Amino acid sequence: MAIITRGGKREKKKIGENGAFRSRLLLPLLVMVLAMMARPEATVAAARGGLEIWARAVAPALLPFFILSELTVALGGAEIMGRRLDALNSSLLR
Repeated sequence: MAIITRGGKREKKKIGENGAFRSRLLLPLLVMVLAMMARPEATVAAARGGLEIWARAVAPALLPFFILSELTVALGGAEIMGRRLDALNSSLLR
């Protein structure tokens, strides 16, 4: 939301409400879709390469975090840590 001042009146208006943002986004999106349709084998190869990188780098790095955070929440550890850190947070964020 942007606040626009016109003649002393303040109005809230969504950014890109006039369609300029939408038109700037539409053309590159259309070009990408046409390129994927023109060379589907390159598109599939690139998608496969991206998934291989994700499987080798991203998933192993994030999997332990996801497992530990889910266990912490499920076993009530997040609530315990929240209660203990409440005083520190309230003093820091005043």
